[in-house]
Amino acid sequence: MLTIFRYAMEPSPEGLKLSGPGEQVVLWREDGDVAMATPDAASFACIEALARGGTFDAAHAAALAQDPSFDLAACTANLIANGLVVTLTEIGSYADPHKETTP
Repeated sequence: MLTIFRYAMEPSPEGLKLSGPGEQVVLWREDGDVAMATPDAASFACIEALARGGTFDAAHAAALAQDPSFDLAACTANLIANGLVVTLTEIGSYADPHKETTP
């Protein structure tokens, strides 16, 4: 899809040549324009899991299944920088080990 879009925007004399099984593309709006990227398989698995409502743990596991060296922090930072993460919801409870509790 991204290859076709790029060709439509800037046709070349050689014509459009498609090969392989296709591309995994992430689309979003950026300042009123359409923005697209072709993330690696692990990043796409992470994004897809989050887009389907999965937790970060589930998204991380999906990405690690594609690439054991996947960097969740880098992927998340990229999503936030592009405005693709707009809210975070806490699921379950987290006990801060540094917080003192009174009996």
